[in-house]
Amino acid sequence: MAEEDGPSRRARDLAILLPVLGTVLLVPPLVGLFARGDARIVGVPLVVLYLFGLWLALIVGALLLTRRLGGTAPDAAE
Repeated sequence: MAEEDGPSRRARDLAILLPVLGTVLLVPPLVGLFARGDARIVGVPLVVLYLFGLWLALIVGALLLTRRLGGTAPDAAE
């Protein structure tokens, strides 16, 4: 089989999976699991830590995938 010049198939699959995973992890029933009770870590409600932690993880995941995929945007001027 010929070698591809572009990103690997696994990286492309992960690029498709990342937003799907983020959407699934943000559905209200799942977020509600962290909102129940009065659980706090260092005075911060657990649901807040979950949401911001997930947000940060999705951003870092997108950054790493963009670098792996060779994320250069096409020039709009050309």
